[in-house]
Amino acid sequence: MGIQLNINTILRSDEDYDLKIGGEYDFSKEGNHVLTDNMPIWLTKKDWTALAEVDVLSQTRGKDRTTAKFKVRHIYSEEEQKTLTEIFRRMICFNLLKFANNGNNIYYWCK
Repeated sequence: MGIQLNINTILRSDEDYDLKIGGEYDFSKEGNHVLTDNMPIWLTKKDWTALAEVDVLSQTRGKDRTTAKFKVRHIYSEEEQKTLTEIFRRMICFNLLKFANNGNNIYYWCK
């Protein structure tokens, strides 16, 4: 049987955080995920909207849930957010759709 393990450099969450530089926040996510903790990772909404760069301070994985704490290093300006969001959606969603569509190079917004 085994477990599925995902190693992540992007934390996607629709939690309504009131982000502040230096602020520490808790999160919980369904599934067994490993978050990179030796370098900053990106915090995005589930629709890939870029929010901030964060450091993972701690993480615990259980059978069906990952919980962790992160600290905000940088909050994106409106211009940075727009640019990074476009990049994330183009790179990540395009590849997901390409594989999901049997290799057809179809690009459109995905959720």
